[in-house]
Amino acid sequence: MRASVGYQIAGGANDLTGVHLERGDDLAVAIDLTRTFGDWTPEIGLVALERLDESTVDDGAGGRTEVDGSDGLQLNLRARLAWRPMPRWTFSLGGANALLERDSDVDGLTRSYAIDVGAVVAF
Repeated sequence: MRASVGYQIAGGANDLTGVHLERGDDLAVAIDLTRTFGDWTPEIGLVALERLDESTVDDGAGGRTEVDGSDGLQLNLRARLAWRPMPRWTFSLGGANALLERDSDVDGLTRSYAIDVGAVVAF
């Protein structure tokens, strides 16, 4: 089993969206179960992402307006299969799917699933 905790500081407003979006900070907690069978390591886990503050947008009058429902919990289920054919090489394929989503994701990061492919060479 592996557990991790992370904190993301959102930073300033994003000018690319035209609404000057400013996201809230995120707290992330992940728990993964892993088991190795020879060269293969499957893992499955949960990632909880808590948006601590509501995101805000420019209100057009020099102020900020909070976006209702942009804070709160998002819960993702993820799975990965890694293959280590040699001690220095590892290849992996994984994916994640949202089990619980926030009411509003105005930052363009809304996704129903994610897929990742990886290759690692240790030196």
